Amino acid sequence: MMALQVAKDRLPTYAHVYSPRKFTQPQLFACLVLKRHFKLDYRGIVALLADMPTLCEDIRLKSVPHYTTLQKAAHRLLGAEKGTFYFFWGQKRGQKRGHSTFSD
Repeated sequence: MMALQVAKDRLPTYAHVYSPRKFTQPQLFACLVLKRHFKLDYRGIVALLADMPTLCEDIRLKSVPHYTTLQKAAHRLLGAEKGTFYFFWGQKRGQKRGHSTFSD
């Protein structure tokens, strides 16, 4: 899945040193891309992932994240402000973060 690969190139694997290590940030980002693509809410994307194990395999998920995990990841990765998409297109890890508009 392209979203997973792009996220791996641009996001740190975990949000902080003491992250639970259950899901990586790129995996959660890929789930958020699917949520957006299928125009679902958080519970909807969790249900879709639970019903489609091959999709989970593509994202390399060992289990389906809880919807609140995705909500927190969206807040962290997409920014607190609705419509601000904090993703570093064209930048690699370690470079200064930029942001661009990404409406919801």
